[in-house]
Amino acid sequence: MPAGRITKYDPDIYPAWAWHLATNGKKDDEIADEMDIAPSTFYEWKKIHKEFSEAVKKGKAPADATVKQSLYERTQWRPVTERRTIMKMDADGHPVVDRIESVDKYIQPDTMAIIYWLNNRSRATGEWAQSQNVKLSGSISGVNLSGLTEDELKKSEKDIQEMLDKFIKEVDAVAAKKNKEIMEI
Repeated sequence: MPAGRITKYDPDIYPAWAWHLATNGKKDDEIADEMDIAPSTFYEWKKIHKEFSEAVKKGKAPADATVKQSLYERTQWRPVTERRTIMKMDADGHPVVDRIESVDKYIQPDTMAIIYWLNNRSRATGEWAQSQNVKLSGSISGVNLSGLTEDELKKSEKDIQEMLDKFIKEVDAVAAKKNKEIMEI
């Protein structure tokens, strides 16, 4: 789309079109792209034109509900019936069905789906939040930058960068340990 082009909003076209694209799982930026409008125009229309905003919202609702239901189902034990066809050879050497066996099984819940579900359901309380509060302490001692020449500053910059790199590695190691602990829960 050419930059700066003004696209006139048509209430007879754009709401229905946006609803249709949203029902097919398109995200806001994809809807804007399909309509050949800038994302900023799309968001502006959502603010200004209530019927446009409602169409997008209503179009997304069924797809979102289906995904939510699928995610929820993955957090539960699910029964499945596994069917196996047992074959044998007939007198002429051709394969034929001997019998069909059915076995009832249960699929266990998906741990990641459970974590995701709990994290999002209890976002307000933070009970299952995956955020980490890491408090760092320490100091960079022995670095006095006042009165240094440019060469000395460059050397000090290198020393500081080395200390920062070491510090970042230590922080990454602590974060990796915490992530491992969370994943083992």
